[in-house]
Amino acid sequence: MGENSNFDPAIETRARAYLQRYLAGDLDPSELVFGRPRPAEAPTLAPTLAAGIRELFGDPELVEFVSSSTNASGITTYRFNIAFSDAQLEYHFGIYPNGKVNQFGITWVPGDTTNTKARLKQRYGLP
Repeated sequence: MGENSNFDPAIETRARAYLQRYLAGDLDPSELVFGRPRPAEAPTLAPTLAAGIRELFGDPELVEFVSSSTNASGITTYRFNIAFSDAQLEYHFGIYPNGKVNQFGITWVPGDTTNTKARLKQRYGLP
């Protein structure tokens, strides 16, 4: 258990499809099955911000798998970087052992030195 770089191509395909639907406005993450709240230190952008992400940054140029981790309950969370022409966001896609979605979230990259976080906060009045 813990961090690993093993990746299942079927999960990658599924994660990318969810991301594409979200950014197109066809997916509300609140409708997914979740088993735990996100940590306070990693705020997830609200579903209503999907269109705003595209408005501010355009379409993603690259979605790249970074790592996955499995917790003691068997939930595996896959982490991706989403690169835009002048910004980068982080995408988390978690799966229960039975295949149901546990986590879906897009946030700024921790330690981001660009103005991505500031731009999102200013545009949407985030804390």
